Amino acid sequence: MAIARDTSGRVVTVRDMLDGISTSLKYTNYQLDTAGVGHEPHPWNWTECAGHFRSVVTKEAELAEHVARTIDRWVKANPNADAANLAAMRAASKDLKAAARSLINLGKKMRNVQSCLDVTQS
Repeated sequence: MAIARDTSGRVVTVRDMLDGISTSLKYTNYQLDTAGVGHEPHPWNWTECAGHFRSVVTKEAELAEHVARTIDRWVKANPNADAANLAAMRAASKDLKAAARSLINLGKKMRNVQSCLDVTQS
């Protein structure tokens, strides 16, 4: 008898995000390998690589924000927890939010790079 697979919840959400990031990274690596490494460069492949890399960065930012929100919910739900644990969780949440903002900014820069590659084809 098969056990029903859970398709909801925070663990599943994080697992699906990580699977998506892993798949995108594998495809991006494949695209970079076929983009002319060691040969005459093919910029039209580079633009596709830039797009996939931007997608990975965006997914990582979403994952960091999701984990930060989960930590915030935990802190809010456990006000009587050890003060040191609460402080550590708040610091981790703050760091994750900063990392997410940084990744979002990197994604914006990657969009500019991709646009330049599309326009100049070089």
